Amino acid sequence: MTSDKARPLRGASTTALLIGAIWIGAGTSALARDPAPASDPSNKGGWVLNASVSDEFDGEAIDHDKWNVQGRGGGFNGWKGRAPSQYAPENVLVEDGKLKIRSKWDPAYEFADEMQGGVRYGDPVAPVTTGGVISNRRFLYGYMEVRSKAADAAMTSAFWTLGHESELDIYEQMGRPKKSDGGIVEDTLNAAIHDWRPGKYSTGGVPLNKVYNLKHDLGFRVADDFHVYGAEWDPDFLRFYVDGKLVREASRAEIGDGWVLTNPLQLYFDSEIFSWLGYPHAAELPADYEVDYVRVWQKPDAERLDRAFFGFEGPLFTYGRKPPGVSEKVRNKEEWRQDWYFDTAAAKHFQIVENDHYLGGKRSLRLIADKAPKGRLTGFAPYGSVQTDAGNHVLAVRVYVPAGAGRAVVQFSLEDPWYQSPLIDLSRFPREQWVNLPIDIARPAKSGANDRLRITLVNDDGDASGTYYFDELSLKPEQGAK
Repeated sequence: MTSDKARPLRGASTTALLIGAIWIGAGTSALARDPAPASDPSNKGGWVLNASVSDEFDGEAIDHDKWNVQGRGGGFNGWKGRAPSQYAPENVLVEDGKLKIRSKWDPAYEFADEMQGGVRYGDPVAPVTTGGVISNRRFLYGYMEVRSKAADAAMTSAFWTLGHESELDIYEQMGRPKKSDGGIVEDTLNAAIHDWRPGKYSTGGVPLNKVYNLKHDLGFRVADDFHVYGAEWDPDFLRFYVDGKLVREASRAEIGDGWVLTNPLQLYFDSEIFSWLGYPHAAELPADYEVDYVRVWQKPDAERLDRAFFGFEGPLFTYGRKPPGVSEKVRNKEEWRQDWYFDTAAAKHFQIVENDHYLGGKRSLRLIADKAPKGRLTGFAPYGSVQTDAGNHVLAVRVYVPAGAGRAVVQFSLEDPWYQSPLIDLSRFPREQWVNLPIDIARPAKSGANDRLRITLVNDDGDASGTYYFDELSLKPEQGAK
């Protein structure tokens, strides 16, 4: 038996296109041939498939270049699953053109001798093994779509995402919950945003996460058949689709401070036991959660910088090559996390701040020039965080100058090949509004492997004063250039 998914034609053009600061193999030929979202079948939105986080599951086994299987080689990313169930890599299968996450009654399994959420893995009440996979790559903004069928058991069938201090659940489904008052029923879309900022919400000193729930009555039972579930993620809104129809939406303005979806996300498919919905019975298992395909589309973008990192929203994640100076002791060897670097002196004056003055997202870079030492203070982006071709580019710097600011001079530099902007006197900017400062840059050669951006406070006269903000740095080819 083969999958009945709408298959993309093979052999499409692989002209490189930059989307959200990630190169993917898709060009105009591929755009015409690849499937479009079910909600936009004629592709009026100009969506381009991001192959690095899409999968048709047509092979004979899971593609480990795309997916991190929980428990494979004894390694777990974050946790071992929700106890008493535990992830086991053999429960992740690719069969009949589908990803299958199997849950089974498995009392002979050698469960981890530890607790999770106050429950022991493999507890005799439900000695269940299940599975989970996480995408190796992340993406920022776009349209996610899966065709799936939930397991017909008291096991969740979930399609969710993880980001920096954030989580977006596109759905958590359960084909056979034992309780009807636990938040998930078999005919409802259950989406949610989780705010994982450390210490942001607490009761009695115990950190909690704030959850924003989005529900919709589907009108069908999720374990009976396959359906197409889509989610469009934009800087200012979320839209949820079922079988191509818009069913629910929420805006950043509506959610307010709980809108934490400002960083790249990883895709996550798994099954879990939710004790508050009841435990599965041995007779229900094994049961499979089946995913026919996952496809992620994004809009074409000439941006050469990682939007989240250079918007000061979170760390920079790189793949495949360990950056200089980054420890090998990381959770996922295919992914390294890097941050802005300020030495001890610079860190007293440059600070990434949240919910102060910001243009997009929630954070910006604040410069307090008061009492800065005479000379120069510099902040550094990570090595390799700037990659451009030779030619003319525009570095756009967004600046906010509060009322009463004094005088400060800054300069922006690129390292490989070397470039240094003219000195920029921030006192000439209008007050209490965001100003876009475009800087024309001619790059004589493409970026070297360790190219990066510097931001420098130039205080040669020792008279710098005032507070200033920077946000949404951008670097694009000059208009008309490729």
